[in-house]
Amino acid sequence: MDSTNYFGSVTVTMEVVQSITVNFIKDGSIVGTTAVGDGMYIAGTVSVSKSGYTFAGWYYDQAGDEPFVASEKVLASNTHVNDLTLNLYAKFIPAS
Repeated sequence: MDSTNYFGSVTVTMEVVQSITVNFIKDGSIVGTTAVGDGMYIAGTVSVSKSGYTFAGWYYDQAGDEPFVASEKVLASNTHVNDLTLNLYAKFIPAS
């Protein structure tokens, strides 16, 4: 019986990408969660509203001093990512 391997060998290379959990927080409560791969962009955010206020965007900090920029990749090495979790806080300003 001929035992020649006619298919040759195949090398498979796989890259494991860490998954980062992104929590969207409004007034201290998580209103949405998504997962994003390390080095990827967040595909979409959660829509929020608050009576008498205008939504001013998502921020890395509760005080609303460091804005989240959707065109930036989410990196596990980012100082705002802790234990593969990124919390984004909704900022509101009084409606005029």
